Amino acid sequence: MPRKNTLSADVLIGERVRLARQAAKMSSQTLATRLGVTFQQVQKYEKGKNRIAAAMLWEIAHILGQNLGWFMEGFDPAQQSARGPMAADIMSLAMEVDRLAPEKRTHMLKIIQVCLDACQDMEPAMTAQREAA
Repeated sequence: MPRKNTLSADVLIGERVRLARQAAKMSSQTLATRLGVTFQQVQKYEKGKNRIAAAMLWEIAHILGQNLGWFMEGFDPAQQSARGPMAADIMSLAMEVDRLAPEKRTHMLKIIQVCLDACQDMEPAMTAQREAA
């Protein structure tokens, strides 16, 4: 009997399949052909409508050049309900940074950290400005 609700893990894994496919610059049709499934089935996987079997996820990871654990990495149901799912733009950025050569990745991470530190330093001033308005 089919499930009536979608589990958050299915949605997260599906989102990561989509991001990995896009990062690999591969169409849904190409992935479907390589997996031996229909284009519609890939869409259902990516939307979390159909659960991906472990063997299928292993094959997807292999085709897209991702570590199998990456598709589930950081998933904590308690944390997800409190914080919500990671935004697609953040996941996409993370994948792009991950694709960089190691020395370029190190530089990019330093740049991002400097930006994050600057934002945190600005927060007290921004809060005071909002309160004064």
